Amino acid sequence: MKTKTNPPSSLKVSQKDIREFNEKRIEHVLGFFNRIMNACVYMVDYRTPKIMFGNVVNPTISGFSREILKQEGFNIYKKLLSEEELSWLMNMQEASRRIYFRYNDFEERIALEFSYDLIGIAKNGQKFPLYQRLIPYRLCQNGNIWLALSVLSSTPLTHKTTKACIDNHVTGERFDYIDGEFILSKQKRLTQDEIMILRYLADGYLLKEIGYMTGINQRTIERKEKSAFHKLGVTTQASATYQAKSLGLI
Repeated sequence: MKTKTNPPSSLKVSQKDIREFNEKRIEHVLGFFNRIMNACVYMVDYRTPKIMFGNVVNPTISGFSREILKQEGFNIYKKLLSEEELSWLMNMQEASRRIYFRYNDFEERIALEFSYDLIGIAKNGQKFPLYQRLIPYRLCQNGNIWLALSVLSSTPLTHKTTKACIDNHVTGERFDYIDGEFILSKQKRLTQDEIMILRYLADGYLLKEIGYMTGINQRTIERKEKSAFHKLGVTTQASATYQAKSLGLI
């Protein structure tokens, strides 16, 4: 499914969201995390674009102060990364957008977690490992990310076998970045009820008939069918049964 990615300038936030947004409160919370974590915690506002930090003046792991990072915004990556690493980051981010827009449900989008490893260049010229994790915090009305919480650390934040990965904490799915694309490497297992419904569908039964034979009300049957389809990455009964047979589930 092709989805157009809107540029930051086209993001629209409702007036209600703007009224509820308290930048000082956000920076106060971020300051708390900065004090208790050995990391640089900040919020990205994709409308501006703007980076918000808590009021902590300690230098970051890169040797650049948080004030400099805040002033530079996204341009800081040009100072922190080599041309090769910066190119990799831009390609990875474009691939991550394609995964983001695969999800039509707001709850699933905001449950995504983007993690990736970089090799940074500190202010003194020394290379250092840079681990980043980004989590959507608030979405715009059109589904784009408005605010995202990000953590920069010199120690691994997650255990991963690739240089970048995406986790969805609602669906249980995980994507690993391999050869320029995010590949599904883990998906939530189907429940026994979902497998049972797929077996009945493969035998040609209707949902109403499945409900009658199993004693499960039709609304629940429909919900479990939808859940099974989502886990298999399909939209029709025919493709669901074919996929389930291919995986040896039925």
